Amino acid sequence: MRLRASSRLLQQTVLLQQLKQQQHELLPKAAAEALEGMKLLQQQQQQQIAIWQQQEEASEAFLNKLRASAEELVSRAVSFESRRTAAQQKLQQLEEKRFALQQQLESCLAEIGEAKESLRAAHAAEERLHLEVQQEQSSSKKLEKRQQQQQQQWSQARGSLLLFQQAAIDAAAAQREAAEVSAAVADADAKELENSLQTLVCRHFAFEKNRVQQQAAVLRQCMHSLDQQQQQLLLLQQQREEIQREGEGGDGLTDYEIQLEQEEQQQQLLLLQKQFIKTSQRLGLAFEESQGFLQAHADTLQEALQQQQLMLRHKQQQQQQQHNASLSTAGSAAAAPAAAAAAAAAGGVAENPQEQQEAEEAARAALREIAAVYMQVQQEAQPYLQAIQARMSEARMSAAAAAATYPCENDAAAAATAYPVKMMLLLQQQQQQQQQQQQQQQQQQQQQQQQQQEEPASALGVSASAATYDPCENDAAAAATAYPVKMMLLLQQQQQQQQQQQQQQQQQRQQQQQQQQQQQFASVMRSITMDGPGECIYS
Repeated sequence: MRLRASSRLLQQTVLLQQLKQQQHELLPKAAAEALEGMKLLQQQQQQQIAIWQQQEEASEAFLNKLRASAEELVSRAVSFESRRTAAQQKLQQLEEKRFALQQQLESCLAEIGEAKESLRAAHAAEERLHLEVQQEQSSSKKLEKRQQQQQQQWSQARGSLLLFQQAAIDAAAAQREAAEVSAAVADADAKELENSLQTLVCRHFAFEKNRVQQQAAVLRQCMHSLDQQQQQLLLLQQQREEIQREGEGGDGLTDYEIQLEQEEQQQQLLLLQKQFIKTSQRLGLAFEESQGFLQAHADTLQEALQQQQLMLRHKQQQQQQQHNASLSTAGSAAAAPAAAAAAAAAGGVAENPQEQQEAEEAARAALREIAAVYMQVQQEAQPYLQAIQARMSEARMSAAAAAATYPCENDAAAAATAYPVKMMLLLQQQQQQQQQQQQQQQQQQQQQQQQQQEEPASALGVSASAATYDPCENDAAAAATAYPVKMMLLLQQQQQQQQQQQQQQQQQRQQQQQQQQQQQFASVMRSITMDGPGECIYS
């Protein structure tokens, strides 16, 4: 614009000089006409100067706007740099925590090795005790043979024979009493251990169920927040379309401000999608752990739930009987309790198999509650996962097209597509985990069916063993019953150690996942800072 104005001024000066020359040459009339032309030219020059000043003012206003936008971009770059430094500090803190946890893990592994060595020593001591018991049994048999020989020798004398018979009868009675007492004590200990194991299994089952339900609630909250974020993005898109159709004006937001807000909302949407995938992975991990626990303790848990259902049924029956007895009249108060007790006894005897069947069905339904919650949440989350996959594929295609059309912006496109590629990988891992969980559920159902088929045979085996049991055994029977109790205690200790190892492995996996996520976040932030604030915004 300035060049054009200067060229016009030069042309006008040249014309003025020519007119001055013609004025000297021409007549006075021509001079008067030239003066009028000069006046007109001067007016045109003044108008052009005014136009040039207006153009300069407009250009200065435009430059001021550009300076303001540049200052805003610089401030945003400074804020990004501060966030990056804060993220680096957090990463250093987390690395220090990881080092401390790694040291704790090494100490725990050393303690586990010591516990294994002590367990091996206990096994060796137990085997030695078993050998000693066998030796004592053989020595007792030898003693019995010697006693028989002595009986044959002492049978010659009548008096000594009577005395020996009386002593043998007393010893046999004492041995029988001791065997009965030891068997009763062993049965009581076994029942106590079984009850404690059932209570522990029930508590852990409730914990697993509560954890799966909590993860499902968090996943549903993420779905709700995703819906809200989508609605906000749609509203911003509508506002932008209205502004583009009607033009900017008034006190409302401009197209540029709406675009910035829309980009911020899209970043929040990406963060919510990442959180959604993390929660779904945590839900899958919790479901796998619960299914592993159910697969390991299915029999004990089913027995415990069955006993709970039977106890609740009996309590309800007792409360109903008490209510009926309180409603009965005073005249029939003597005959009604006896009749009610007889009817309850008859009904309990008649409905005992039915109650057991109902309790078994209730226990199986309780075991299937976790799977039902998981499958329902997975069905609800499937559309969101499909939408995220479609969005990531579209983002990758658009980024590839942009990289092909604008090769000078390859770094910014790579930084923009790095996050969607990671999201796609996470989604693929989650789908693989879901397939593995479905296969595990099918295997568990097959195992439950096999156990149901094997239950009648095991019941027959138990009845046969109960029929062949002889209470007149000696002290060796007490030692033989004490051996399974020790084995049960050792098995419980081994199970607890295995559970602790599994928990430690899970913690290690979670720490590794957190480290990977932090590395991904740091790489994205580094790519943003390296590309610059302007390229990050417009990419």
